[in-house]
Amino acid sequence: MMKKYLLSLAALIMIAGCSVKTEKPDAEEVTDAPGNEILPETAYEPSDTETEFTFEMENGSLSLRFDEENWHTETKDGRLCILPQNSAEEEVETGLQLFFDDGFAVCGTGLVTKDITVNKVHAQLGYYDGRKEWDYAVLYPKNHTKLAIIKTGAGWDEDLYRQADRILQSIEILQ
Repeated sequence: MMKKYLLSLAALIMIAGCSVKTEKPDAEEVTDAPGNEILPETAYEPSDTETEFTFEMENGSLSLRFDEENWHTETKDGRLCILPQNSAEEEVETGLQLFFDDGFAVCGTGLVTKDITVNKVHAQLGYYDGRKEWDYAVLYPKNHTKLAIIKTGAGWDEDLYRQADRILQSIEILQ
């Protein structure tokens, strides 16, 4: 009986600890992530190899650009998944998952956030454990459900990080 009680208590603590919603932070709460020089706050300039795509999703629609030779899309559980063309077989596929959800929340020690602007929309990047590459991004469009973008899988290399940054910079939320 005591074991069940302790397990229930531990589960409740874990759930409560991870229920913090991501909110648009106050300026004094924002810190710079270490070594993040990849996402300059400049206007996105599409390259000749990138194609624009529009996606209708639950709670919103968006457009973004990527190179079709390097990436493809799938929809899984209501999320738009952008995956490398030549990704290895993995338990969790390397890629980006995008979804509109005002309930998106993160938790964990070692989390550092940085505010940026993506196509005139306030966004926040999250970095875990001193990484220089972002692990998730949240866009906060005015009068719209927020857009969450998370990186999945373990197959990330410098080139994929750079391409993911370009995809992030290209996002436009459509009303």
